[in-house]
Amino acid sequence: MIYMCDLRVVRQRQGIRNVIDDLYPDGVDVVWLACDCEGGVGAFVSGGVAPIPDGALVSTDILLGDIEILVNELAETSASHLLEPIPLPNSFDDLAKRGIYVYDWADVGRSQPNDLTNAYELIALPIRPLSLTELPEALAVYVEKFRLSTVRFSDTRMIDFRSFFDCHEGIWSRARYEE
Repeated sequence: MIYMCDLRVVRQRQGIRNVIDDLYPDGVDVVWLACDCEGGVGAFVSGGVAPIPDGALVSTDILLGDIEILVNELAETSASHLLEPIPLPNSFDDLAKRGIYVYDWADVGRSQPNDLTNAYELIALPIRPLSLTELPEALAVYVEKFRLSTVRFSDTRMIDFRSFFDCHEGIWSRARYEE
C-alpha cells in the first residue's frame, strides 16, 4: 500500500531526477574531478556520455563547465606519462602536468559491444601527483565531495563511478549499454 506522503516523496524524487537529467551535458565532453583515498586528484573526461555523479551536476559551489578552466589555471608541477597512444593527447597531457591523474571514457570511440569497459580508463598520470591539500580551497572542497575511499589512483586503471555515487549519463551511453 502507498500512502499519500510516500507518493509525494516519490514525485519529489522524480522531479529532482528530471532536473538532473536536464543538467547532464549530453554530447559535450566535460571534465570533472574526484580524489582517492590518499588525497590524490583525478580528472574524469566524460566523452559527452559517461556517468557523472549527480552531485557534480547540481553543484553550485563550482559549475561543471568551469572545472577544466580552473584546473588549467593551476601551475604545471610535474612531468606526465601517457599510457595509451591517442590521437589528440594535449589536453590529457596538460592535466597530468598539473599533477592530476587523467581518466577518459574511451568507450565513446568503440564500436564493438565486447570492447566496452563501462568505466573511466586511466590515460595519463603525473610523475609527481598533486595532493588535495595543494588545490585552491574552493576546488579542494568541491573535490572532497567525490572522494573514493577505497580507490588509489596510482593502482587503478579503470573506475566505474556508478558503484560509488548516484550518477547520470548521456542518452547515447544509456541506449548503447541497454542493447
